[in-house]
Amino acid sequence: MPASKGRDFLLKLFIAGSYQTVGGLRTNTLTVNNRAVDTSNKSSGEWRQLLANAGIRSLTLSAAGVFDDSAAEETLRAAAFAGTALNTQMTFGNGDSLTGNFLVSQYERLGEFDGAETYAVTLESAGAITFTAG
Repeated sequence: MPASKGRDFLLKLFIAGSYQTVGGLRTNTLTVNNRAVDTSNKSSGEWRQLLANAGIRSLTLSAAGVFDDSAAEETLRAAAFAGTALNTQMTFGNGDSLTGNFLVSQYERLGEFDGAETYAVTLESAGAITFTAG
């Protein structure tokens, strides 16, 4: 499998009938969370036992970039204040994508006196996620 360019790993929001890339991003992170269900007991010996496919699965998306007041960034900000979920898509350089509803769990903006205004956002999956191969 060839390497992929980081700039092709995009965070998009469904706005006005289409997915729009969140502008100004410099970094994106996708974290897959699988909560373990521990079934260890006295007969397990000294090793932990986990029950496969039993825990809650979730995705966490984190992104940070330079504030550019794009429609997508404005949508993130509004969802953060309203506590609403967004129809979100992550696309990868090979054409794969993950799509689903995500709640903005953290939104922050930073403005230093000698630099560009930046922002960071964390989104948590709020339902089933659909994987589509490119």
